[in-house]
Amino acid sequence: MCPFGAAETAQWQRDTEATAAATPAAAATPAAPNPTLAAAAATTNPIQTGIQQQQQQQQQQQQQQLQQQQLLQQQLMCTQFFFDNNGASPSPHAENAAAAAAAAAAAAAANAAAANPTH
Repeated sequence: MCPFGAAETAQWQRDTEATAAATPAAAATPAAPNPTLAAAAATTNPIQTGIQQQQQQQQQQQQQQLQQQQLLQQQLMCTQFFFDNNGASPSPHAENAAAAAAAAAAAAAANAAAANPTH
């Protein structure tokens, strides 16, 4: 639920824009290495280790994509809720934030596809 009030609207717009701007940076940040995988690498063959690392990367990318999609959906729902309840047209700020979030989700999907061309 989107808790909109007259005083909260401006803050929500700033938060939405900041989140949309931060999303591409978060997607580009590499995940921390898995200590269990590192320990297992010492006792497994290199091919198996490579497969495990690739699977882990794919899972992390899928999780990031899901998070970005959920964020985009939430932003769009909140924007619609706000305008439905205030009888206003979407502002350029809200449209820009939604477009930035959509672009970030598309970029994450493209990066994941490039990293895993077989799927």
